[in-house]
Amino acid sequence: ITGISDHHAQVADIRVGVFQTKSPAFKFGRSFSEDSIRVFRFLLQKESWDKLLSSEGIDKKFEYFMSVMEYNYDVAFPERKINIKVKKASNKVRLDPITLELRE
Repeated sequence: ITGISDHHAQVADIRVGVFQTKSPAFKFGRSFSEDSIRVFRFLLQKESWDKLLSSEGIDKKFEYFMSVMEYNYDVAFPERKINIKVKKASNKVRLDPITLELRE
């Protein structure tokens, strides 16, 4: 066996920055501007609430109310794709304080 021995072993602790996984480039969001709020109020004012008042039982009334609200909410505040700004990862090697002391 040629000169390989554990007497000369060294341990090196190398920490590399976390690799970023590819995240989505967009998310979905809604815009709540004064104009869209005005549209939402207008749509609710124009809604006929007769079916709500004539429905039997509180569950049916609530179900109808929620369907009207959800529909008008989606019309007034549609979901839109919003681009996410991606920060570029630094390729610099970062050393912990102990390693920096050893370098000095």
